[in-house]
Amino acid sequence: MQIVHLLPDSLYSKKFLEVLAINTEAIKHFVLLPENPKYIDISSPLFGSLDIACFSRKNRIQRISCLKEYVEKTDKLVAHYLDDNVLLLLLCYPSLANKVCWVLWGGDLYYRVIRPHDIKSWLREKARERVIPQIPQVGMLVDGDYELLKKWYGFRGKRHELFYPLPSPLGTYSVDNNMEVEREIKILVGNSADPSNNHKEIFEVLASKKLSEWNIKIICPLSYGDRNYASQIANYGRSLLGERFSPLFDFMSCDKYVAFMGNMNIVIMNHRRQQGLGNILLALSLGKKVYVRSDTTSYAFFKSRNIEVYDTLRIKFQSVEDLLTCDASEAKDISSKIKSYFSDENGIRLWKKFFEDILNS
Repeated sequence: MQIVHLLPDSLYSKKFLEVLAINTEAIKHFVLLPENPKYIDISSPLFGSLDIACFSRKNRIQRISCLKEYVEKTDKLVAHYLDDNVLLLLLCYPSLANKVCWVLWGGDLYYRVIRPHDIKSWLREKARERVIPQIPQVGMLVDGDYELLKKWYGFRGKRHELFYPLPSPLGTYSVDNNMEVEREIKILVGNSADPSNNHKEIFEVLASKKLSEWNIKIICPLSYGDRNYASQIANYGRSLLGERFSPLFDFMSCDKYVAFMGNMNIVIMNHRRQQGLGNILLALSLGKKVYVRSDTTSYAFFKSRNIEVYDTLRIKFQSVEDLLTCDASEAKDISSKIKSYFSDENGIRLWKKFFEDILNS
């Protein structure tokens, strides 16, 4: 039995391949990556005996023809992110749809609401409306995203519960959220230099509060994303928050980022859709108080599992004391829940079940 994986280049993909390499068992996995990957060294011994190749982007017709051959010869194609390659493949060869399984990443679902308003993106969305209902199976974590998939695209296929292994295992880090008055309290805002973080709204809300009575530092990671936007946000943050504001432009390794997150006290996410889930999970596992917008599927996901996250939209009505108050016992309980469910062991169990189910369908 063979599964072909069409996988994007990212740190999450790298970790997924490391886990896949030691849990292949009787299934043969063949992995197709984008040309010249930045995060994945295909010669790495960590990937064991996995067959990995890079997928050329030079000629679209040849690329789709090549992908068609792979799909025809394999049992299943797992599309990790629904990109144009899969869209074009299924537009040209709809009979292959029964072999395709889509593992949702987020942006590939929310393209409908975040796309530019031009003819190219309009045509892509029309293609998605035609292709997505043909796909028989989808893997995802967040319940609300599945409901949106059905609502927006009329999807009626089978859903598999899945999550990608996190680049840094959650179980190896301790909980610490000490907010004693004499200590500097660190508030993290957003996770990247992407406009979807809606940084300005949070800066304005925080600037409206009486922060002078508190020893607070507001930290904003801007190393990933749009450099021009990063510069604009850094300047805006300084203009509103002064010396309390600290933008970060340096890239960090996974271990350094975990240590960095361990020094935060409050994490505020202001995305209007499910986004930054890995950062949220890391923060919760470290015992941090996390704010997420209540109009997102992420918020509903955590609430449905009795994991306490707080509403970003309510911050403007809170006092500084309420904003910062954290129940240490509750934080430890949440950390335990997160580490248990999102452990590598549970992730491997879900992926094995997914592979077994799709090969038997």
